[in-house]
Amino acid sequence: MEGTTSTLDELLQQAVQALDADANADAGRLVNQALSCAAQTGAKAHEVRALLLAATLAERSADFPLAARQVGQAQALARELHDASLNARVATASAQVFIAIGDFETALKELEGALPLAEAEDEPLLRFHAENRLGVVYANLEDPLHATLWHERARQTARRLPSRRQEIMAMGNIGGRQLDLGVMHRAAGRSGEATLAFEASAESTRQALVLAEAAALPSLRVTFIPNLASALHELGRVDEALEQLDQHRALARASGTSLAEIYSMTCAAQIHLDRGDLDAARQAANEGIALAESLGSKHGTDRLYETACKIEKQAGQFERALAHHERFHQLSSGQALVRANQRAQVLAVRLDTERARAEAQQERLRAESLLRSNSEMAERARLLSREALLDPLTGLANRRHLDAELARMHLAARQASMPMCVAMLDVDHFKHVNDDFSHAVGDAVLRELGRVLQAQCRGGDLVARYGGEEFTVAFSRIDLLLARVACERLRAAVEAADWGAIARGLKVTISVGVVDIAACADPATGLALADQRLYAAKAAGRNRVDSGS
Repeated sequence: MEGTTSTLDELLQQAVQALDADANADAGRLVNQALSCAAQTGAKAHEVRALLLAATLAERSADFPLAARQVGQAQALARELHDASLNARVATASAQVFIAIGDFETALKELEGALPLAEAEDEPLLRFHAENRLGVVYANLEDPLHATLWHERARQTARRLPSRRQEIMAMGNIGGRQLDLGVMHRAAGRSGEATLAFEASAESTRQALVLAEAAALPSLRVTFIPNLASALHELGRVDEALEQLDQHRALARASGTSLAEIYSMTCAAQIHLDRGDLDAARQAANEGIALAESLGSKHGTDRLYETACKIEKQAGQFERALAHHERFHQLSSGQALVRANQRAQVLAVRLDTERARAEAQQERLRAESLLRSNSEMAERARLLSREALLDPLTGLANRRHLDAELARMHLAARQASMPMCVAMLDVDHFKHVNDDFSHAVGDAVLRELGRVLQAQCRGGDLVARYGGEEFTVAFSRIDLLLARVACERLRAAVEAADWGAIARGLKVTISVGVVDIAACADPATGLALADQRLYAAKAAGRNRVDSGS
């Protein structure tokens, strides 16, 4: 099992490294190997981690229902394992799926539950994802200030990680949030604060881009260059912004990310439009449209047609503007429908997962209830069985228990050719105790006598209430001489007990008859002989032991 665990750890680590390097195909192959190995060996914790990596891959390919199903499977396993770290990982991954489909309120709830667990487990990568995704959520909830604070926390956490990817992501996200802050200040008429925010955004994003280039992470450069271009544009540095977009377009084409290339041309068209260069704006927009149509791409291209509509409208080409507007409306409506369907599918998966969990919980509760009921019944049976073998007044063995044990002990002694002595004892003048002091005092005497006898006997001896004021003691593995000595000890202990504590002036003694019943044919014959010697002790004056010698 140790070798299997090591293999799984290595597979998962390699998968994480492949994801960090944007090698999604390699990551998928490694994750599938890990899932197969974990399922075969029953390594559930590793299976959870592999499922979450699989969900990341599904989310990257925009298959959000699949990602949700994989997160749901991981969630069921993590809850079964009661592992805080795994539950935090699952909640953080679940939040990412909800971010992707635009359900930011649900994502926020997931992350608020995950973060304390991540902090308690002190896992830097887990903390980073929780903090960074909180920043993304607050940004989409139009709270760039809190979003920036969370991304800054994520950057501090990322510095504890061996990979630079997470720190670069946080730095780039900080630049994006500073850009949002600048737009917010500008809309509120705070031009000075807006300029400072745009300058901070440009600086943060440049740092992220430099680090991404040094770490050979082109996907992060593709993600963050448009933010730098937007910040430069807001600062009036239009030529620099366009240069950045040219770099972005070339990098996107080289990495095969066509949507990023289309987005780059959309941004360029908007910048040219803002500075009044309609020809350049139209050229950028038309190139983007041509690429989008050649690819049959619908996702993320609605803004391109909206920009093209603005360009033609400003140029007075209203027929072209109308055509672009219709295409914009068609794409935006289609994308809204796709997002709604994706969200509905994810929510359906979530409902199915929760329903399955609720059913499993009900089954577990039913099983626990049945187990508890069975346990209670077994305990009740044990208590009833115990009560059936005990004398209710003294708590000693009763006659039924005594008969069963004497039969067993008698047979064992005879088979082993060993002695097995039994004493019958009786309270002297017990009728006078009841008559002179009351039956309640009589009961108290019997209870105390049982306690004294039990205290004086060995662990292997059996003390029983034979009936009324008669008691029996079965001695294990001692001969008649030693049994007589033990009975003398019992008699003396009873006589010395503080009976006045029960009733003033009360004194109690016992008479005892003892016999080796192993020498008798059966226990009943032995008990009859012990009873005869008990009455011989009484006839001889009471408060004495008779062993027949």
